[in-house]
Formats: sequence, structure tokens, C-alpha cells
Amino acid sequence: TLDAIRKVAPNDPQIVILASQIPSQAAPASRPAPPAKKAAAAPKPAPKPAAKPAPKPASRPKASKPTPQQQAAELHKKGLTYYRKGYLRNAQRALEQATQLDPKNDEIWVDLGRVLVELGEDRQAMNVFLSAGRLNPKNPRVWNNLGSLYMYQGDMERARKAFQTFLDLVPKDSQEAREIRRVLDNL
Repeated sequence: TLDAIRKVAPNDPQIVILASQIPSQAAPASRPAPPAKKAAAAPKPAPKPAAKPAPKPASRPKASKPTPQQQAAELHKKGLTYYRKGYLRNAQRALEQATQLDPKNDEIWVDLGRVLVELGEDRQAMNVFLSAGRLNPKNPRVWNNLGSLYMYQGDMERARKAFQTFLDLVPKDSQEAREIRRVLDNL
């Protein structure tokens, strides 16, 4: 030990320097020797990583802008709701906007024509039904409404033609066909 070395060479300069660099470890004689090292000491737990910021919630994909046809469908639905509730001017405005967004949709035109008839705007309704007929000449609703409008105006020949076109487009045994045949019998 260091004390033993100091006793052998107390004035040796190298030993004095060495002794000054080594800390003194005087162990009491009554103390037992330190236990032998354990074969494998339990590893220290790894330090916890720095807290990561919480992940941002997945953002919703941006809704794509609806197409004009989708916007027209919504306005069409809105217009029909107004019509059923009796808000005819609101229905007219919604359906007119829908026809501007989807001008080739004959069903919107037919519903607009029906609203115009309810408002007493027969001339405008006639033009709307004719436009719908040009878009889709096989739409039976066009011909049923035109027939009714012609009949109301007293133009029985045109009413017959329109109703006959309607009958050519619907099943012969349908309730609508039976009703229109009764109307034709009375013209």
C-alpha cells in the first residue's frame, strides 16, 4: 500500500509526487474486506428520451369543391322542399339557380315549370317545359305537364298530342296512363 512505500523510501521525490496524487485510503483494521464484484451487475435503466411533441391529429383531407352538378342537385332538393312547404317564390329562385348550374338536367326544368304554373306564370312555364322536352324528349313528366297546360289554355289539339306522347312513354297499365286515357276520352 502507499503507507508501506512511504516507509521504505520516505525521501524519494518520485514517491512523494506519486503519494500526493493518490488519495489516502486508510481503512480501519476492523473493517472487513470489500466484497468481491458481482458477476453481472444489473444494468442501469436507459435514460428516458426527451418528450416528443404529441403528434398532430390527422388532418382531414380538404373537401373538394362541389361540382356544378352537385351544387345544382342541392339547390334542386332545396327548391322541392320550398315547393312542398308552399314557399313558391323561394322554390322558383332555388330551381332557377339550379338550372343555371346544370342547364342540361331536364328534371330540374320540369320542377321549375311546375312551380311557375302554381305561380300563375303559364307562358314562362310553357317555355320551361318546352326546354325540358328539347333536353329529353323521352321524359314523360314533360309531356304530362305540357298536356295539362295546353288543356288549361284551351288548346285541345296540342293537349291531345302531348298526352299521347306521354302515353307512349309510360307503361300501358300504370295508374298514370289510365288517368290520362280518361282525360283524353273527355277532350
